[in-house]
Amino acid sequence: MRAASLAPLVLGAGLAACGPHAAPDHATPFFSALPLGAPPQLPVPAGNPVTAARVELGRRLFFDTRLSRDRTHSCGSCHRANLAFTDGRPTAVGTGGAVGRRNAPTLLNRAYGESMFWDGRVRTLEEQALLPMTSPLELANTHEEIERRLAASASYRRAFARAYGSEPITIERVAAAIASFERHHGFRRHALRPGPDSQGLRRARPAGAHGP
Repeated sequence: MRAASLAPLVLGAGLAACGPHAAPDHATPFFSALPLGAPPQLPVPAGNPVTAARVELGRRLFFDTRLSRDRTHSCGSCHRANLAFTDGRPTAVGTGGAVGRRNAPTLLNRAYGESMFWDGRVRTLEEQALLPMTSPLELANTHEEIERRLAASASYRRAFARAYGSEPITIERVAAAIASFERHHGFRRHALRPGPDSQGLRRARPAGAHGP
């Protein structure tokens, strides 16, 4: 399965808002200038709009080794931008040196994918983000432990409140934020140059760097 090659996605500023009626972070969408030849509309689930706050939260989660059982691996360990969002190995290597059965598929252009994983077992990036967290060959953690670790961080509690309008940290929100990052960032090797309403993304690193 190979995604069609597309030119890099150029993302403009988010919805401009000023004054006392400015939209909160969790309600401020991004608008995209899609590559020439791409479908006319970027597929985004109605329940998970791409916003600056969710993309930034997803970036942090994508590179955070707290998601793995022994805190050594992150999503970014197997999906490195300098290797086309793969790890360049014949088969992926997960937590504790576990060797996978397949290589890590690219995340490039996955926003347009109609099925995920090499065997197409799920249909959305949100579903895809959930499974590696508990796979013994990947992050080998539990959803409950991930929620507990993230909830212990005041910084993450604030980030989830910005992204979703309320503080509770659930595994569904974790997956949705990672999906937003992948949906937006999988088109580009380097971090977005954000508009004035996207301050949090100014700290975004080249995808492939490690650490939160």
